[in-house]
Amino acid sequence: MKSFKPRQIIKVLEKKDFKLVRQKGSHRLYRKGSIRITVPYHNKDLKPGTLRNILKQADIEEREEILKIHSIGKPLSSNTKLREVAERTPGFSGADLANVMNEAAILTARKNKNQVGQEELLESIEKVLLGPERRSHILSKKEKEIAAFHEGGHALITALLPESEPVRKVSIISRGMAGGYTLKAPAEEKKFRSKSEFLAEISVSLGGYCAEYLKFGRHVVIWPYYLWRKRRINVFAIVLI
Repeated sequence: MKSFKPRQIIKVLEKKDFKLVRQKGSHRLYRKGSIRITVPYHNKDLKPGTLRNILKQADIEEREEILKIHSIGKPLSSNTKLREVAERTPGFSGADLANVMNEAAILTARKNKNQVGQEELLESIEKVLLGPERRSHILSKKEKEIAAFHEGGHALITALLPESEPVRKVSIISRGMAGGYTLKAPAEEKKFRSKSEFLAEISVSLGGYCAEYLKFGRHVVIWPYYLWRKRRINVFAIVLI
């Protein structure tokens, strides 16, 4: 670690391993493996010899194995499909996947169920990805109409463009900063993306604006989350020009 500067910020992304060991004299299982870290804007500091191994982002097979590890000690129902959960969590770190399993267990307890089902697992993905539901945040009738057209615009453009990822769920229930959301998931793992796929994502992101404009004649930005999406669109546009 000699190449890291004093007071330099580093972030531990995940502890990734698939080996469980039992400590002598204890009934608890401990995981042994390597630590994955990142240094913001200072990747040049990860020099050869400084770190023995730099781990890549987990693929679908590895995510499924991580989910199996974090499901130990949690009673799973017969309808639970960890493979489907792995398919719906591209880009999730090991810590994110651990949170998914923990949140699913909490949801199961709140529903007075004895086993973790697929419904709880899929709901926990949304919570980890977007934040908890804010049912206390009640939208007015006008805001609900705007939210419905906005999310409907995203979903419609997604359905019309074959290059876009399929829609899994559309909701106008507030989560985190978002007043509503259109949840997509890739049909398959991809290491490369074409220009047409990036353009499709830009089109889908702008679909909410277009739907609002056609219905109300003007665009109303209600949620800060939309501004984040807009910044991401600008980055894609600059790259593709």
